Amino acid sequence: MLLAIDPGMNSPGVALFAPGQMIDLRYAARITVPAAFKDLPDGARWLHVAHEIARWANERCRVTQVVFERPQWYARGKSKGDPNQLAGVAGVAAHATGILSMQHPISVFSPTPAEWIGQLSKVCQVCKGKAKKKCSACHGSAWETPRGRYIRKRLTPVELVIVPDQNDAIDAVGLGLFQLGRLAPHTVFSNGRDGR
Repeated sequence: MLLAIDPGMNSPGVALFAPGQMIDLRYAARITVPAAFKDLPDGARWLHVAHEIARWANERCRVTQVVFERPQWYARGKSKGDPNQLAGVAGVAAHATGILSMQHPISVFSPTPAEWIGQLSKVCQVCKGKAKKKCSACHGSAWETPRGRYIRKRLTPVELVIVPDQNDAIDAVGLGLFQLGRLAPHTVFSNGRDGR
C-alpha cells in the first residue's frame, strides 16, 4: 500500500492507496494532532506527530511505499509564509518515514510542490480563503479552489466520497495520485495561459 502524506505539524493530511486495484484510493483523512503537542519543542513535536501518522496508517494496512511533499525553500521574497516553518514539514515527514521503515522495507518518494502540483493554488481566487462559507465562488469548500477542482477531476466517484473537504487531506490524495501517474503537475505560463 502507498501512504501519501501532506506533512504538517498541526493537521497532516494522509491517504492510503492500493495501486493496481479497480479503486486505488482506500482511505483519506486529516489527522487531528493533540493540543498538548503544540507546546513541545520542535523535534519532540515532529516525532509525536509522526507517530500519529504511523499509527493511523498501521491501523489500516501494511505500508510498502511512502510519498510526501518535500518542502522547497526559495530565495528571499518568493516563499509564502515563514520559510522556517518548512523545517517542521520536513521533520514530520522524515520521522514518519523512519518509523514506518523500521517495521519493514519501504520505498520512499518526495517530490517538491512544483514537481507534483506546479503553481496551482489551494486558496480561492475570489475570497483568498478569508470569506469561508460566505464566498459565492468557493462557499468555504477546499474542493472549489483551483487545486481542489484539479485533483477532484482525477478521482472516481467512489474515491471522491472517501476524501474529506479539507486542504491537507486533498493534498495528500493529490500526492498519491501523482505518484501513481494519475495526476500531472499543473502549469501556468507567464502570459496567464493555463497549461492543463
